[in-house]
Order: sequence, then structure tokens, then C-alpha cells
Amino acid sequence: MTFLKLRRRALSFLISLIVAVAALPAAGESGDRPAAPVQTAPIEADAAPETETDSDKEAAPEKDSAPEEGVLRDYRTTEYASKTGFSFHVISDEEAGFAWGKTQNGIGARRVDPVTYHTLYEEFVIHGVTDFKERPEDANAFYDRYDYQDGEAVLKQEDIEIDGHPARIVLRVSLQGGMVTYIGGLYYVRNNTVLKVRLLSIPPRDSATEPPKVTVADMARIAEGVHYDESAAELKQEDGQFRILCQEGVSEILAGQTLNFEALFENGTVGQKKNLSRIDWRVKETETGTAPEEVSLSDKGQLTTRKKISRVINLTVTAESPVFHTSAEYSVTVIPAVSGVKVSPNRLIMYLAEGSEATVQASMIPDNIPPVGLTWSVSPRKTVEIVPGDDGMAVIRPLASGKATVTVTGLGGKKAQLQIRIVEPVTDISLSIGGTPRPGGKVRVIWSLIPKGAGVKDVSWSLDVDSSIATISRSGNVTISPDAPSGTVITVTCNAYGAPEPVSRFITFTVR
Repeated sequence: MTFLKLRRRALSFLISLIVAVAALPAAGESGDRPAAPVQTAPIEADAAPETETDSDKEAAPEKDSAPEEGVLRDYRTTEYASKTGFSFHVISDEEAGFAWGKTQNGIGARRVDPVTYHTLYEEFVIHGVTDFKERPEDANAFYDRYDYQDGEAVLKQEDIEIDGHPARIVLRVSLQGGMVTYIGGLYYVRNNTVLKVRLLSIPPRDSATEPPKVTVADMARIAEGVHYDESAAELKQEDGQFRILCQEGVSEILAGQTLNFEALFENGTVGQKKNLSRIDWRVKETETGTAPEEVSLSDKGQLTTRKKISRVINLTVTAESPVFHTSAEYSVTVIPAVSGVKVSPNRLIMYLAEGSEATVQASMIPDNIPPVGLTWSVSPRKTVEIVPGDDGMAVIRPLASGKATVTVTGLGGKKAQLQIRIVEPVTDISLSIGGTPRPGGKVRVIWSLIPKGAGVKDVSWSLDVDSSIATISRSGNVTISPDAPSGTVITVTCNAYGAPEPVSRFITFTVR
């Protein structure tokens, strides 16, 4: 490091120190004490620290362990509660020679030793940060990336906890202007704010003497008075919870189509602020976890697919908030182009009875494309209930007598139809015999279905005797054989099929 550069750094440091010290009232002076520290504008907290030069390393004093007693004593303190949720104790011991109050950046205290003229300077500053650090891993990453002051070599750092959350103590030394200044730092980040405490042990101006060292014990003592009340925070990390919305809730699209996604924050205030509602979008193939070549996802959440796709692609769309470190996922399937849709069966007779239902199957053309993205409808409405299932299946339940047309529509608007007739079911059969049953003669079975309005009049007949004794026609006429012995008892059974389950009734007669 050149002598000129060293002089510039020393001058910059002394000017900033003079401004900070001048902002404090002298010990014993009267003056208004602030009710709470002033919150400064957000700082750029993610920049990497400047690499220490060789000359700085050579000039740095040996990193031996600091004295246990440190620079702090049992000084009286005053507690401050910030609107950001932080509270802390600042030295306010005027009898010990401390001047305290507002500084240019926050709240602080200063004392000049009347014998050695060494200065002890304490300052509490609260900064906003660009994203939320409530998770321990985010807080520690923040401390690792924090930009420590130029010209200050890190002597030691120690991770501690405050209120059960990570905090960090960093001891540094500054050699600017040929003066050795020991600096203790305490960093405590919660949600999107950080409390930075600096404790400086400064020699007299232009002095080559070394001041007392600031120790970890000093900073731990300050940390004991630091707390955070999350209920006082304007926003919390959980305010960053959101879900992904997709146009019309679509979960399948055809090759060549686009799909638009958006993030809906549960906290409406977050969603209205662009700096808080930023979202990073990415897409991957669900099975492999890699980004497929056939699709792309813009930074605005628009999914675009190629027109020519030869396979079905299951995708997982992920949205992540870089501010709150929250995320949400949405599943969507990309289907190759289809030439048609079919449904089986394509005709049904259904009965208006309790428990009556039918299962139908829709499929794509060609058959190697899975039946996804199907929609079902019926006309007239309220004639049947449609319950879509998995793999293109649907259950149909009748609601009213009449005729209904069920339409299944696939991706790309391809359609197939199912014609349904809904009728009253048969509940009983009325049977009687017409004519005299004699050998070689005929009798007619008179029958009717109950109710009279039963929609399906499909019946079958059977006899309980050999055909050499008697036979029956499809219309219910019995022909008795001439060889049929008198006294033969014949049972006629009628089966009606106009019901969810066949209805059977029988009648007997005796050959005279």
C-alpha cells in the first residue's frame, strides 16, 4: 500500500469519527434524550468484503487473545425499543464520563479517558436489508457476505444466539493513519432488518500508543441486552406465503400452446409492492428434475411449448420469492397433438332408480396418448350427473326421465358424444292365463309390466317341463302336446329386463 493511499484512508476515517463524535452531547450536558433510535436507509448488505492487501497483512498486529476483562465495566445503561422490533441497552452512565444520545446513524455513547485520552465509542445502528433472513441458514449466509469496513482486518469472529436466533460477533482492528483502533462488531439480523453494534477503542489523535482491546466478552455483554419482538415487525417472513394461479386452473395443455402463471400472495400488501412481490420462475421435468428442451418459462411466468412434441411431458413449475425465500409449485402435463376423442359405450339405456349408474371410458386418438385434459358436459342439463374419474373414466348417474347427450371434449377441442335414454324401471309383472289348458291345445299368458310407463318392455319366457310336454313362444303363447298327461302342472316364468336388476314372476296351470 502506498503512503499516499494510506494517508487518504486515515483522513477518511478521522473525518467520519469526528462527525460521529461531534453528534454526541458532552458528558453532563442537558438535552433531550430520543425515545427510540432513528432507522437509517437500507444499506447494500450483500457485497463481498474487499480482499486484504499484503501490506495490510504485514502491518496488522499479532492476533493474540484479548484480555478477558475487555473495555466494558458495570456502566449504567438505558433501554431503547425500536419500531422495527429491536430493543437494546446503550451506555448512559454520565457519572462515568459518558456522553450519550442520537448519532448521525442511530444511538450511541462516547467517553474519553481523562488520563490516557483513549476514547470508548459505542453505537447501535439499524439497517433495512433487501430480503428476509429469518431462517438460520439465510442469517448465517448474510453474516458470511457482510461487507466489513475497508482497512479493518478481522481478528476473530464468534457465532452466538440471541432469542434463539443466530447472531455474530466480529473483532477487527484498523491501522489507518498509523493509529491502532480496536473494533468490536455485533450483527443480529431478523426478518428484513439488521441491528449492527460497533464498540470502538480509539487512541488519542496522532498517537502511536495502543488502546485497550475490545473482546468477545465485551460484545457478548452487549448482546445480553439485545432482543427482538417479532410482533412489532411490519412484515414477517410468513407474509411471503403465496400460491401459484393458472388460467382457468388448467393442468394439461397441447403441444404448441402457452400457459400463464402468476403468484398470489396471502398478504395483499405484499402483492401490491413490486419490490416485495418479485418472483423467480423455473420449470423442470417431474420425473428427471431437468429442464426439458421442448418447453420454456419466461421470467413473467409464461410457459411456452413447441408445436412438435412426440411424448407426454409431466412438468413441475416452481415459483420462488427471492425476498421472503418462500416457494410454491404447480404441476402441468404437455400432450402431443391429438386427432380425435372416442367414448365407449356410445349409447346407453339407464333406469331412474336409486343406485343406478354406468361407467364410461373416454380415450384419445391415437391410443398412445393418455386421456388427460378431458371435460364433460350434458344436454339437456340436470338429466344426468357426471362424475369424472382417473384415466378418462366417468360415472354417469340418471337424474330425470328423457333423453340426454353427454359430450366429452379433449385438448384441442376434439369431441365425442354418448347418447343416453333414461326410463322408469320395471318393478313388477302382472300374469294371468287365457284359455283352457287341454292336451293338444293352446293357452295365452296375459302379461303387463308395472308401472305402465316402464320404458323398456324387454321380457323372456320359460317353462319348467320338457318340450315334449309343452313349448312357449316369444310372445307368451303356450302350446300343449297332445301326449301331455292330464293333471300335468306347468309353471310359466316371465323375466323382465327393464330395471337395474331383472324382475321375475311365474304362474302355474294344470292340464285337464
